[in-house]
Amino acid sequence: MLMVDRFRKEGRKMSAVIFFFVFLFHQHQGLAVTAQEKSSIWRTVDGSAPKVIARGGFSGLFPDSGYRAYDMGATVVPKGLISWCDVKLTKDNLGICTPFLEMSNSTSIARVGLNPTTVTLQEGAALVTGYFPFKYTLKEMENVTLVQGMYMRSDKFDYYDTITDVTNVLPTLPLQSIWLSIKHDILYQRYNLSTTRFLSSAMNTVDVDYVSSPEIDFLMKIASEYGNNTKTKLIFQFIEPSSDIEPYTKQTYGSLLQNLTFVKTFASGILVPNKYILPVDSDNYLLNSTSVVSDAHDIGLEVYASGFANDNVFPYNYNYNPISEYLAYADNDDFSVEGFLTDFPATAAEAIVCFQHIKSSVVVEKTPLVISHNGASGIYPDCTDLAYKQAIDDRTDIIDCPVQVTEDGVLICMSSMNLVATTTVTTSEFANRAFTIPEVKNEIGIYSFNLTWTEIQTLKPQISNPYFNSYLLKRNPKNENSGNFVTLSDFLNLTANSDVPRIIISIQNAPILADIVGFDIIDPVIQSLKESKNDRDKILIMSENSSVLNLFREKTDYTLVYKIDELISDADKPSIKDIKEFADTVALGKQSIFPQSEMFVTSQTNVVDKFHSANISVFVYIIRNEFVSSSFDFFSDPIIEINNLVKGALVDGIITDFPGTARSYKRNRCLHKDNYNIPLLQPGFLLSFMDPGYLPPTMAPYPTLTFKDVNESPMPTLTSHAPLPSSPDQPSSSTQHLPSFLPIFVCLFIKMICLKSDQIQFK
Repeated sequence: MLMVDRFRKEGRKMSAVIFFFVFLFHQHQGLAVTAQEKSSIWRTVDGSAPKVIARGGFSGLFPDSGYRAYDMGATVVPKGLISWCDVKLTKDNLGICTPFLEMSNSTSIARVGLNPTTVTLQEGAALVTGYFPFKYTLKEMENVTLVQGMYMRSDKFDYYDTITDVTNVLPTLPLQSIWLSIKHDILYQRYNLSTTRFLSSAMNTVDVDYVSSPEIDFLMKIASEYGNNTKTKLIFQFIEPSSDIEPYTKQTYGSLLQNLTFVKTFASGILVPNKYILPVDSDNYLLNSTSVVSDAHDIGLEVYASGFANDNVFPYNYNYNPISEYLAYADNDDFSVEGFLTDFPATAAEAIVCFQHIKSSVVVEKTPLVISHNGASGIYPDCTDLAYKQAIDDRTDIIDCPVQVTEDGVLICMSSMNLVATTTVTTSEFANRAFTIPEVKNEIGIYSFNLTWTEIQTLKPQISNPYFNSYLLKRNPKNENSGNFVTLSDFLNLTANSDVPRIIISIQNAPILADIVGFDIIDPVIQSLKESKNDRDKILIMSENSSVLNLFREKTDYTLVYKIDELISDADKPSIKDIKEFADTVALGKQSIFPQSEMFVTSQTNVVDKFHSANISVFVYIIRNEFVSSSFDFFSDPIIEINNLVKGALVDGIITDFPGTARSYKRNRCLHKDNYNIPLLQPGFLLSFMDPGYLPPTMAPYPTLTFKDVNESPMPTLTSHAPLPSSPDQPSSSTQHLPSFLPIFVCLFIKMICLKSDQIQFK
């Protein structure tokens, strides 16, 4: 049964799909006009904006070349989108859209009773066994369904769409422009099949705008047959590696790249892997751009670039921001490619329409506030001078310092009191100072309050890699140990002497420091702030402890932020009323706004609305660029996630490892246009595209925040300690002795034994 008929017969699913389509169409209806409002700014051959070519439709989300992939692509980019079909011939010389010549990785063909076949793919090559479309008729493959061929993408949409037939199904889809990629002409000839005969037949029923091939003989035959009597553009397709041999000329693709004048005799453009234009070295860093685009443009050849996907492992230069990658190929002083072949057409459209040619004079939105998380910690190690300087250069609205304390009472900016994750302490002489504190996640650690400031300065910072263990995604290795640690005094001096609108001082684990270590962190912080040159109205204080914020409310008039460190689905009136007594703003985890199950948003809570009704602002944490950090609903795009939090959930501030990305959102052109918006998606809409058997498990709602959760006992009373002598790094008024650590360890050991004998370890 054809996919289009299947959808028409399923009213429930179709209703959900139509609702989503109408919703998104309203968001995107002005794309093509907007992209070419100022065509002269583009350094393409004809001065027009680069085009978006959806490889197999929206294949970054749905299985490649299925009905839903094509339909979603056409929905998110409804004007000007080119839909790509990678054509493979069947045994009866019909064309189907499928990305791989061997189909077992992208379809269910191994499950439907068809037997694998053994073939030779090249003259004189070894026999290979598999499922090759040219060995089966279209009728034999009618029950084959599509699956997602990349393991990093969701399998929730598998086994639903059937194979897309070029002649019969493709014309029924709402596609504006079609690009057919036709390979393996010589292979098909060996099996008595003809790509030219197929194409001649297909063009009688399908309006084909582009035909590409890596085989020159095929393109020459098409050019000879049609000449200037067709609007179809012929594109010569370069492949990787460049050392591969083109079968007609017997030259490498690399050498053909040096002879574009010859290519111009049979093609109007070239399609090249993006690394042909911006090569990448063995360490995954960009090299200088080649002259490919300028060489092609000089003789009138268009240049299209392939290899774009939001879930790629990007060159580190882009800091996992897919928008930055697109702009590198289109918004520079030297060239613009004519188009992007991409698995994520929504992001390519954003880059072209919303982020191109933004000048420093562009209007910057006041909201959301961009708040750094340990400085620009996605680029440099947490809380180092370089992370803070980067955040300042990114023009971050609020720069943060999470305050920890050293053994000799120096207040420092450090993302955690546990130094293991963000310093080289585990490979230092201090590794034997590790122990566990059950109150601090019951994890083994080497804590800042067990090293002096001088000892900490002998360590190196270590960049945080939150997705390395699970996904092997590393942040910029060149910056892995860059920068210097910063005292609170250093931080306050830096921000006082910089154009930083506001700062936020985060007080973590204050009750633990008071109870276990015997250190009062609050008064020294207050004294440091008073002695700094930062204006009072510039300072925010954040803590997950209401007892801490109550003390700050009593002693200062700073803006106070209550960090709710557990995920919640609601907040009752008593809890909100209590928060209002000691805080002006709350910080929520993003799943407290958009709950998820297996990386899919299931709904949207009304927590933000409830806090706003009480005149309490809402910040959301932590927004990151890495594609695995957000749900599939946001298309692996940090800008779309930010847009949905800001426009959909109405948050007031974004706490992020990458303040530069969030800042760019506030400067994008589409915020000031009525005819185009970055996708604003209905929470949970992707669930309507799944078969019931593939739905993610229904999760119990996160708990409701109650008065009992918020209300805390007062901070522990401390015994007094003699002040340390004044040091150049820290004012004497904000420094105090910590108790000797030998008795502390003894007391701590006894205390832990009383709680649970196996919860503390000494090394």
